[in-house]
Amino acid sequence: MFIVENTRSTFDELLPAQVDDMDHEQVLDLLLDFYENERAEDADSLEEDGDMLLFQWGKNHDGGFYLSLTRQLSFVDDDGEPVIYHLTAEFHFEQSGDFEDLDDGIEWCMSPQEIVDFRERIFSAAAYDACAGKKHVSAELTWNEA
Repeated sequence: MFIVENTRSTFDELLPAQVDDMDHEQVLDLLLDFYENERAEDADSLEEDGDMLLFQWGKNHDGGFYLSLTRQLSFVDDDGEPVIYHLTAEFHFEQSGDFEDLDDGIEWCMSPQEIVDFRERIFSAAAYDACAGKKHVSAELTWNEA
């Protein structure tokens, strides 16, 4: 277990290299494993949507394409105010004909019990297939308050 404020450092310990030096398949798989196996002890309960995953994809304004996976953690602070944090791995790819017919999209995973189905939805998505074997032009791992 970890606490929400240590999410980034806890995940960083699982990475064998910097995100930009890894392929998107590796990073997404590690982030999925992190969600499946590690809980934030101070996050809201799963029933209160305190720990979820969001997979997103779409075209950039420059014609390129992106994939991102976000772990969203929420909790109530000492003042009783709701707080939401995002740990996001985002990958950008150069413009390619492989992306022309793809629409933007999202997929949510609301609990670890859904992770097997969620993995299948990600890894069988047309957007994921279109990026297979391609080297990203940029990658970023961010941790911030939503």
